[in-house]
Amino acid sequence: MTIDELRLLDVLQDRIINLKLHIANGNPALKKPLLLLLILSRLEHSHSPTNEFPYAALEEPLASLIERFGGRPVTHGPKPEQPYYHLDQTLWAVHNLPADLQVSRARTPSAKQCRTTWASLPEDFFRLLASSTEARHRLADVILDNWWPDTLHDDIRARLGLEASRRELFAARATRSRDFVEAVLTNYDHRCALCGFNARFRGSGFGVDAAHIRWHAHRGPDRLENGVALCKLHHWGLDSGVLTIRMDHTIQISPQLSTHDVHSRRLFTELQGSRLLSPRSRPPHHDFLNWHHVFVFRGDIFSSSAAP
Repeated sequence: MTIDELRLLDVLQDRIINLKLHIANGNPALKKPLLLLLILSRLEHSHSPTNEFPYAALEEPLASLIERFGGRPVTHGPKPEQPYYHLDQTLWAVHNLPADLQVSRARTPSAKQCRTTWASLPEDFFRLLASSTEARHRLADVILDNWWPDTLHDDIRARLGLEASRRELFAARATRSRDFVEAVLTNYDHRCALCGFNARFRGSGFGVDAAHIRWHAHRGPDRLENGVALCKLHHWGLDSGVLTIRMDHTIQISPQLSTHDVHSRRLFTELQGSRLLSPRSRPPHHDFLNWHHVFVFRGDIFSSSAAP
């Protein structure tokens, strides 16, 4: 990439990181970042050879992304018209709105009204992203790192057909505290707090992570009460909303999960109602557990009043 392209990418990245997101239940909705990733995917696969992104082409894949990766779904559905219409005007312009529509940034046109429209990026941003694979990959890394935990990055990339860049990210990653990792692993004796997995290879423990209950990307602090030691599989399950930890520290499995063999049932469905491994000192705090129930878990929401 040229110096001018790097400067332009830096401007684009800064605007995206400072994107104003809708706050739902005290947490940012992730619809706009998912729309940006979908745009990058369409450019990656040459689905948008010109700077025109029809809502009709984005509606279904964006709705699917919102349902899977947009945080806790709300009762009125994914509503992809919301991020499409309300994406920052320095990044996105919507064209061909119905003539009788009273244009307002405070209200959203219906999906039916949006289906006649198309949107565009600023021309210099479009030229950069359409021509540079490196720019697309770096920007995708920045978006993912800013709003999702590492455990979900590969799943999102796979859904969109986006590869990770091989170079250092432009955005400075939020610092993961090594002290936090060591404290959480020690608190659970380096065992997965769900299944008890504990193994060493050449004298070093492996396969067990210090997982944030409230995602680090969503202001989850590096505090012992926001951490739990989990094997790789159950860490993914926690971050994906397949399972959660209830206020009484028992495990709840999402009713959306289905297992079809004895091994899979043992790893997940048979954990239903089992108790989290007791830590040496501070257990998970109900504030962080409640955040996970509301924002991530794909099942019933449990009241924070159930905290002991």
